[in-house]
Amino acid sequence: SDGIIGTLTPSFSLSSASDTAYTGTGAATAAISSVVIQVSSDGGTTWTTKGTSASSSGPYTATLANLTSGTTYSVRALVTDTAGITSTAALSTTNGRITVDTTAPTAGTLTMTTTDGGASPSDGIIGTLTPAFSLSAAADTSYTGTNAPTAAISSVVIQVSSDGGTTWTTKGTSASSSAPYTATLAGLTSGTTYSVRALVTDTAGKTVTSALSTTSGKITVDTTAPTIGTLTMTTTDDGSSNSDGIIGTLTPAFSLAGVSDTSYTGTGASTAGIASVVFQVSSDGGTTWGSDVTSSDVASPYTATMSALTSGTAYSVRAVVTDIAGITSTATLASPALVTVDTTAPTVGTLTMTTTDDGSSDSDGIIGTLTPSFSLSSASDTAYTGTGAATAAIS
Repeated sequence: SDGIIGTLTPSFSLSSASDTAYTGTGAATAAISSVVIQVSSDGGTTWTTKGTSASSSGPYTATLANLTSGTTYSVRALVTDTAGITSTAALSTTNGRITVDTTAPTAGTLTMTTTDGGASPSDGIIGTLTPAFSLSAAADTSYTGTNAPTAAISSVVIQVSSDGGTTWTTKGTSASSSAPYTATLAGLTSGTTYSVRALVTDTAGKTVTSALSTTSGKITVDTTAPTIGTLTMTTTDDGSSNSDGIIGTLTPAFSLAGVSDTSYTGTGASTAGIASVVFQVSSDGGTTWGSDVTSSDVASPYTATMSALTSGTAYSVRAVVTDIAGITSTATLASPALVTVDTTAPTVGTLTMTTTDDGSSDSDGIIGTLTPSFSLSSASDTAYTGTGAATAAIS
């Protein structure tokens, strides 16, 4: 009902036009001789014929030509009878005016405002199903002519395609009334690569699209955590037990096997992958983690040798796996559940012979037995610290 149309050749119809009959013997037949459609862009000061009806009776129809896009016109029908007498009929709707608009709006620039985190800030791989976008500088060409309406953008929707642009689906509609037009998408599927565009429609119904200006016009949605695999200690657990986790080195080595990430789908999909595997330890039962060591391996198994550990401390151990979307999984060392680092030698104490040193002297160490006895007193081992620490002992 706003009279804004997207064609240069609008059609009109004049109904109920008639002429008064003549009287008198042998009177001619009164009739309409012509109907022309005229337009004015200056509020009715000047009129120009843009269409002539070819109809011989009502309704009289005509299609206009040679209108100018972006112009508002008053419209009337000029009706002439066979006597050359004229009448006019103004357009009965849209306040007697039309605005012709065949020019598409300016598309603007579409960007993603959701942070592109993970391994790269520019690969378009994101860890959310609801990314947000912004379209800046979208605009519509102003209208001219007396009483012209205001040209405007009527809607901006964000559409996605997982088949390279063959089919598009609207996943977000902007509620903004002017640029920048923002929208948050919904209904996306994890593991899928999408092309993204904004579809801009003006008040005349003309549309234009703006492709995502970064990351090659695509995003990949990944909210699925990577598969963590199994974490083991590759340093030999020696000493009195080969399974108690008490080791004699400050630099134990670990290995994480079976790590993988779910593949991506969609035309032009990126390759899913592991961005990093970081090995960490905690001496307070997992409240705080530190001593980070990042594996240099590019594929499973991922290995690392720890450093900066403290002798006499029991540690929980884990590996934090991050994929290229920034999604993480954690693998905890299960066997042994704790690694206790002990590089401190025990206190040796005092060794004495308990067999009597007899004979001519009780201190010359000359004894008359093949089975002397000895005693070591005050031998001890430094206690271990850390949550759940084992008991230090002489083995």
